[in-house]
Amino acid sequence: MKKIYKISELKPLRRKRSYIIADEDIYIDRLEINIKDKEKKLEIIRDHLTELFDDISDIIFHAENIKLNKKNFLFLYCIRCSNDEIVKSISKGKIKLIPIQFYVHKKYKNKLKKENCAMIFEKDDSLYVNFIKDKKIYDSSIFREYTKGILDKRLVEIEDFVGDKKNIFFINNKNKLNRYDFHEFYSKMNVDRIEG
Repeated sequence: MKKIYKISELKPLRRKRSYIIADEDIYIDRLEINIKDKEKKLEIIRDHLTELFDDISDIIFHAENIKLNKKNFLFLYCIRCSNDEIVKSISKGKIKLIPIQFYVHKKYKNKLKKENCAMIFEKDDSLYVNFIKDKKIYDSSIFREYTKGILDKRLVEIEDFVGDKKNIFFINNKNKLNRYDFHEFYSKMNVDRIEG
């Protein structure tokens, strides 16, 4: 895997480059619209984000047109970034930040089936869960401190989303995508903390 950064570790940047970032929550929202005009789309996005976040000066977002169940949606993927230098560099097109959730999804998405599924992986001391619908990230969560109790609560949600435990995929330490019974994933562990 390529080098992973935290936004707080990035220094002022002089050259154009992409950085994979970890430990950043992604806020995902969906608008049921289909607008081709870029200026109008940007205006709608800014208005919508202002409603959600009040102050959007530290919000970085990516918007994508996606068709789900024969309906057109505009997916908004947002992260907060309090580093003004980074925000300026992104707005000028000097750098690109790629959340690890997107990096892992892109790396493995062609191995996933089209139906709803969950992709689970661990990085450092955090467990990431990507909810995938038609090969797109529909939702994403990070568990920074996770125990069986915490995961039990979210497991019901994961199972409801995927419909079948065979659609839960775990990326193991060797970076191979495996189907995995999530109960088995942590029931084998002797302690509450799940070790990769």
